[in-house]
Amino acid sequence: MVEAAKAYGAKFVLVGALTLFGGKQTDCKTLYYNFLEKYYPELIPKYKSLYGNSFQPSKEYQRRLEEKTVKICGRYGVNHKILA
Repeated sequence: MVEAAKAYGAKFVLVGALTLFGGKQTDCKTLYYNFLEKYYPELIPKYKSLYGNSFQPSKEYQRRLEEKTVKICGRYGVNHKILA
């Protein structure tokens, strides 16, 4: 995706972890898990492990995501944040 963004003239990309709020029937976390249950039930244990009772993945996961983003953006000459 970063390579394609660069090809279309992107100067930067912003990468962040998915946030999943709520526990009510119409909240995004509930709706997302319902979608997974219907189409990708094998992913539910992974998401539950990653998110637990939080609305975001662990700080460690987010740190690793940032490291990967910096590396991939560097490969394609795209900034990984708005202000370089």
